[in-house]
Formats: sequence, C-alpha cells, structure tokens
Amino acid sequence: MRNATFADMITFTRPGAATYVGADGLIHTAAANLPRFDYTNGRRQLLLEGPATNLILNSPALSTQSVTVSAATYTLSFQGTGTVTLSGAYSGALVGTGASDRVSLTFAATAGTLTATVSGSVANAQVEAGSYPSSYIPTAGSAVTRPADSARLTDAVAELVRRDAVTIVAQAFQPFATSFTRRWMGTSHTIMGLDTSKKPSQWDGAGPVLSIPSGVDDQADLGLGVAWDDSGRRISAAGISAGDAHQPAFAGNVFLGRDNSGNFAPGWYDQIVIWPFRMTDEDLAAKAVAYA
Repeated sequence: MRNATFADMITFTRPGAATYVGADGLIHTAAANLPRFDYTNGRRQLLLEGPATNLILNSPALSTQSVTVSAATYTLSFQGTGTVTLSGAYSGALVGTGASDRVSLTFAATAGTLTATVSGSVANAQVEAGSYPSSYIPTAGSAVTRPADSARLTDAVAELVRRDAVTIVAQAFQPFATSFTRRWMGTSHTIMGLDTSKKPSQWDGAGPVLSIPSGVDDQADLGLGVAWDDSGRRISAAGISAGDAHQPAFAGNVFLGRDNSGNFAPGWYDQIVIWPFRMTDEDLAAKAVAYA
C-alpha cells in the first residue's frame, strides 16, 4: 500500500478552461486539461462536472437582457447585493445577499423568451439548464459552454479495479437533487454511484443492481465503499450496508465522476482509496464514511 500522486492515479483532460474557487475565496481559472482543486466547501476538493452553457451575456456585471429558453428546468445564480427579476418564460425574483455570496434559483421555464431585469449590484451571473448551479462560466457578447471534465484512472490503477477481489472507498460532496443516475466511478456500468433516488448502488450489467435500500439517500457529504471477491459483493455508506452473492466484473476504461458514456456525477471529490483485496464487511462499513 502506498500514497499515489494525482498523476499516478488519474489521466485528466478537459478541452477548455474552467473556473474554480481558490483558497482565498476568489474565482480563478484553470487552463484546458488542468484539474480544479476547489475550496467552495471550505476544504480542498477535486471538482468534476459535465458540460454546461451560460446563456447570460456579459456576465461579470449583469445588465437587463433577454434569452431564449426551452420548456425545461433552469438555474439562475449570481453574486452581489442586487436583485434579478425574471419574467416571460418564468416569473420570479432572486435577491443577492452579499458581494461574495453566490445565490441561486432553480425554476421550470416554458418555451420562449426569459427576461432578466436587474436592479442593484449583480456580478458573475449565470443562467444554465439543470437543477443546480455549476461552476461560474464567464461570458462576453455570446453564450459560452464549459466542456466536461474527464478523470480517467490510469491503466495501472484501473487494473486494480478490474481484479477479482478489490475494495474501493470514495468520499465526495454532492448536494444536488437530480433524477439521473450519478456514477462516482464507472466504465460502461456503475462500479459505485447513486441511483435516481440517490441511493448508493452498483451495477455491472451481468448481475442485479445492488443498492442500499434507504437511510443515506438524503446525505450530500458521503463516503461510499464497495468490495467484492468470489464469495460475492458488499456496498456500504454511512453505517448502512447491503450485499449479495454476485461477483461483478468491469471491463474497459474506468472513470471517476462519470462513465465512458458521459453519465456524470458532478460534485466535489475528497479521496479515493483502492485495496487489492476484499476487506471484511465490518472494516468496509467503518471506512465508508464522510470525509473528515
């Protein structure tokens, strides 16, 4: 057993720049293909996200404007002490709470024109599709899309995951409500992740889905552990476990925070530990806890 560097474990790509919050609390920009170690939650975490588009123009200092939206869920976010009043495709208002505070409003729009009327100080504004505010995407005279992060396990590390006996524990922070499966670690299937009800789950396509039935589906700060050998498998989170007699098998590239089909688990990742054996159920449950 040894500690590995980020480069030892992860081959990281992102074909474009993206922002993150530094230790100083300010917004910084990471160049293309550089990971983001973000301090939004008060500690250093790896930020991994899917693609997103900021529809707002000239976002650093917002002025009143209109954008075209579909009949879908969107999220407005900004920093400042002003107010953004929405009309047209949705009616509502979001009031800022401070120059450094990011506030957000998620809403269901009808297809058409959404007008954002600004009063007071509104900075770093964003309107994007989805049910949560992703990292800030600066714009000027046109909408801008932030490309997806790709954190692929290196071949040596992926080979550990593809063993007949292995234990994996990951810790992450994902406060977002979503109706989609989120793959904390995946190939074409879910090595570890959260199902549509936010229940910790595993599925390799050849056997049944293994899920923790309840009790942790409302926790955003979570440690998740999986282990298997030829006697079966186990999944644990927050002191709750489930198991069966199926020995999973995973093939191909292994990704953190997504799978190879682009099913994402956006959020902040604290730690991943891989052991080349199946540990006891008791030890797995003890380690599958939120990062501290």
